Amino acid sequence: MLKPAAKMIGVWCIGVLSGMLILAVFQPKQPPPNLNDPNEWMLIKRFYGTIDPHDGEVTAKVYVIHRLSGVKGDGYTVLQNKIEVTRGEKTDVFKWPDNRDFAAGDCEIVDLDGDGIREFVLGGSRVVSYSQGRFRFTPELDELFAGWYDPGPFDLEKDGHLTFVDAETLHDGSTVKDKNKYVPIPRLKQWTHEKGFTDVSKNFPDYYMKHTIPEFEKMRSSEKDGDLQQLYTKGIAYITEQFLSKHQPASKGQQP
Repeated sequence: MLKPAAKMIGVWCIGVLSGMLILAVFQPKQPPPNLNDPNEWMLIKRFYGTIDPHDGEVTAKVYVIHRLSGVKGDGYTVLQNKIEVTRGEKTDVFKWPDNRDFAAGDCEIVDLDGDGIREFVLGGSRVVSYSQGRFRFTPELDELFAGWYDPGPFDLEKDGHLTFVDAETLHDGSTVKDKNKYVPIPRLKQWTHEKGFTDVSKNFPDYYMKHTIPEFEKMRSSEKDGDLQQLYTKGIAYITEQFLSKHQPASKGQQP
């Protein structure tokens, strides 16, 4: 049987918890951010120079806003980037089509395909091009879905050509009981203005021989799950068949 002091403590705790619950339920939600308010954005990149030689020197600024619903009374999720390019007195602005889909916290401005025009690489996985006052971003062509690997970009052969690391998942229902188990197979991709991202994995056999296969062998030897051990074995066989054909020329590709 509880003593009076214990009862008082119990009542006090219940009261505190009830008050916290009431505050959580009735706490007024913050209004949605005004995307036209400069104070809502955080600057992540500032650039002064040439993006497209036809435009001359420009000033470029890249911003991010990252707000998740349920955090500190915020009832609105907003994930967005903004690119501003100023030429003389004119400023061109780009934002993602969707305000809840993607928000990169970093940006590189580099020439990806050697055509003399720099691109905006956001989060290593989305490419926005800009030329003569117009932005271009096509989700089907200019976006990667890498989640397992650092996407880069990397200069694998030290020749100025930049390569990204994407991933595909390898499942095998014939040997693995749990179909939710898989291993990520790295796919190497390069970007061009005409085609967006294209798979160039077969051009880099050394990357798979010197980096991916040893890493898969290490993971397999330390893995205690029999299903995943089989998947790593399948992954090594898949990589060998797909990317290490004897008909492929040797490459100097190094691991990133």
